[in-house]
Amino acid sequence: MRDQLLRLAVMCGWERMSPRLVPMAVGVSRALRASGALLTFAAPVKAVAYAETETATVFHDEPAAVVAYEAKMRRLRQVALGVEQSQAVFARWADVYERQVR
Repeated sequence: MRDQLLRLAVMCGWERMSPRLVPMAVGVSRALRASGALLTFAAPVKAVAYAETETATVFHDEPAAVVAYEAKMRRLRQVALGVEQSQAVFARWADVYERQVR
């Protein structure tokens, strides 16, 4: 667990992708009910929404689906901790696991 948390802390410094934590205090909202991703590309390739369920992996390229996922991503950006805050939490919990192993 310690190594996984340290890896997440390092990923917070990556240029193209940074994990961010959503505090439990945010509660469950529509944007947080199901996982998903919005894959964006350089023009002229259009964005694609991506979702996984227990039985299927789905890629949505319909404009309405992409708009819904764009709204989901905006909501997640609003409620998630900042990159630096998330990195600090990952590092702190890695330290907690490190001390428990000793």
